[in-house]
Amino acid sequence: MSDSTAVITQEQLRQFFERASQAEQLAQALSQQIETIKASAAPQLSGSIDDTMRDTIVSRLKGLKTEVLTMEKNIKNLEDENDKLTKERDALEYRVKHMREALKQYSDNKK
Repeated sequence: MSDSTAVITQEQLRQFFERASQAEQLAQALSQQIETIKASAAPQLSGSIDDTMRDTIVSRLKGLKTEVLTMEKNIKNLEDENDKLTKERDALEYRVKHMREALKQYSDNKK
């Protein structure tokens, strides 16, 4: 293995998925808040919403978008690394298999 290969532990993966789950819950809560605001404001809407409410919603959505993009990038990186490590593991298993066979043949020839 090269020194630049990062090793992802089960604990790190668990923490990553826990943060992803928290972000999803936050997004759902925000969605529910938006629906509640829409439901309560629907009768009195005159085609525009309060600027502070709009700014708050836009800023929250921008924050969530950034977080989602970061998570997607992390997921892509983890998938790429997983593929690389799987290939490396398979190559090493192949080498071990052939080394065992060679050792067996060597020991059989010595007898």
